[in-house]
Amino acid sequence: MEEGDFVNIDYVGTLDGEAFEGGTAEGSVLEIGSHTFIDGFEDGLIGATVGETVELNLTFPENYTETLAGQDVVFTVTVNKIVEEKPVSYEDIDDAYIAYLKEQNSSLDYDSAQDMINDTRTYLESENESEKSAAIRNAVLNQITEICKVHAYPEGLIEYRTEEILTQYENYYCDDETTLEDYVTNNLNETYEDFLAEIDEQVKADVDTQLILEAIAAKEGLTFDEDAFQTYVENMLSNYGYSSESMLYLSYGATEQSGKAYLKKIYLCNQALDLLCDEAKVMNAPDTEEQE
Repeated sequence: MEEGDFVNIDYVGTLDGEAFEGGTAEGSVLEIGSHTFIDGFEDGLIGATVGETVELNLTFPENYTETLAGQDVVFTVTVNKIVEEKPVSYEDIDDAYIAYLKEQNSSLDYDSAQDMINDTRTYLESENESEKSAAIRNAVLNQITEICKVHAYPEGLIEYRTEEILTQYENYYCDDETTLEDYVTNNLNETYEDFLAEIDEQVKADVDTQLILEAIAAKEGLTFDEDAFQTYVENMLSNYGYSSESMLYLSYGATEQSGKAYLKKIYLCNQALDLLCDEAKVMNAPDTEEQE
């Protein structure tokens, strides 16, 4: 077996003699040299023959998942066969091809080519709808910040929001021996003065958008709904992997209390933005030769 070969393998990964989650598979197809697996796995298979079982003593990288980071493990790998790489076009996707894929990967959950086509179409339509929705929201935001102008900020708001962001940076990246200026100078490849100027520009842009949307929410009579906000929070916990509400709020403020207050403002602003998007007249750009 050599680099560039596609091989069908079974493998079991063990940590201290026990199989670990996600480390076992049967009939997995791997391209040697693709760097799909951790360092040493694919190199360890070079020279192996069909039917041979090899043991690979490997170490997970330090930046891997928490339970396996830096751990010494053993992969027992059996080489089932070398498979031929075959480019596949849409016309090649038939029931026989699906049966072949299921033979290579028993976890494939399609019974026919039409099942795969339908699932792929559903996925692409969902992705397209998400991209369209995001594009509309960005266009509406750009439009309202061009039309509406903030002439004055509530006293102390810019300073308060700036301090919140700087405190978050300090909490994440600094310790007793490292100041924020040290972190910026050594890691962000810019001066501390430039960093502060960027934060100031970011804060003012965010506050402008917030104040405009809050004014629209007030004009349209939108009110804060505690139950709906809790659903919003639960969706964020589910979609973005926060371990708790506390961690979610701390990602929006220097303290849990200030972060929750700010997230409530964001929620109400999103309600106003949703209303604007629903009312917006959306026109598709004309097709160009490149788009076609």
